[in-house]
Amino acid sequence: MVNTLSTLAVLASVSSMAYSYTSPTINTPTSLIVCEPSAITWTGGTEPYYITVIPAGEPSETPYESFPTQTGTSYTWTVDIAAGLNVSLALKDSTGTSVYSSNVVIQAGSSTSCVNSTSSAATSSTTAASGSSSSAASGTTTSAAASTSAASSGTSSAAASSTSTTTSGAAKIAAGSVVGLLGLLALAL
Repeated sequence: MVNTLSTLAVLASVSSMAYSYTSPTINTPTSLIVCEPSAITWTGGTEPYYITVIPAGEPSETPYESFPTQTGTSYTWTVDIAAGLNVSLALKDSTGTSVYSSNVVIQAGSSTSCVNSTSSAATSSTTAASGSSSSAASGTTTSAAASTSAASSGTSSAAASSTSTTTSGAAKIAAGSVVGLLGLLALAL
């Protein structure tokens, strides 16, 4: 009986470790300056990670830029998107969980030699559609990142983090496994 209880306790411990999952969080850079490096960092989730730069608060829109698949928790990006564009960073992990940073307006730098032509055209169309690209930061959207950015008034100096907008399957499995093993342990008593 004691042997059975010890075995069940070990299985419960191993099971909860094997299915431990923390939802990813992507940090909002304090500023993004044209042609200067910026550290993009995140925590949690399961690698590999897929990072994109999207129009602020518009997760379903075509990304301005996609980065190579990542296996660590940071990436240094030389900002090659035109100044004045309001953007968010999107992070998707291997479980399919997606999270978004707060909105950040790209700031002018000392050079524009690295700016790609696609972002310049996007800046022009954003300005024409909204009157100014920075006014989009105060717009209402349905993403979790937008509600975080509304609290910071859309400024690029806010150092906020977004949170997961979905519950992962791995987290549900982990909870179910622990509850199931605890039930077995209770039966053994």
